[in-house]
Amino acid sequence: MFLFPAWSGDPVPGEKAIDELLRLGKPLVSRVACMTYPDMLGLFDPSIVDGRHYAIRTRSVADFTPDVISALAGAGPALTSPLSIVSIRHCHGAAERVPLDATAFGIRRRHFTLEIVAAWEPDDADAARHRAWADSVSAALAPCALPGGYPGLLGPGDPDQIARAYGQNAPRLRVAKARFDPDGVFSATALPPGTGRYVSPEF
Repeated sequence: MFLFPAWSGDPVPGEKAIDELLRLGKPLVSRVACMTYPDMLGLFDPSIVDGRHYAIRTRSVADFTPDVISALAGAGPALTSPLSIVSIRHCHGAAERVPLDATAFGIRRRHFTLEIVAAWEPDDADAARHRAWADSVSAALAPCALPGGYPGLLGPGDPDQIARAYGQNAPRLRVAKARFDPDGVFSATALPPGTGRYVSPEF
């Protein structure tokens, strides 16, 4: 298990918050320090290796209920690759103060985004087994998850989650997509199906 704390703003309260984390136990290694945003992102470089294979699933949960904890606790012993992880990101603070209709993002409330990442080397013949692990963790979390999921982690194989990922913003987003990207140049993030009409003075 690892923690990746980040603090933006006055360093004094940030140091206090991090001290509280350190009191949870003695870390094997700690690299917490003031750094630039690019340097912080660079800390992940050794874990994200070019050529390695990945399968990603995602769920969002409102809190760590007993069912969520049980699903996460079961994910560890079932790991099929030492490279696979479940990353938990806390969405709160400034992110939940943005009005729901201000952006396409469909969840503007305190929640946790779970990034379920199966990872394996190209010469590993167990690709299907690793994908099945990611699918099983996602399925175990599904009954207690919020609708949809983080759009940037959803692909064409997740139609049910995509359909609910943007909430009430989906019709307006499709209109914007049709106007500004009719040829589908920017299609890495899937949009919910349908061509529902939406009339807005902004478009």
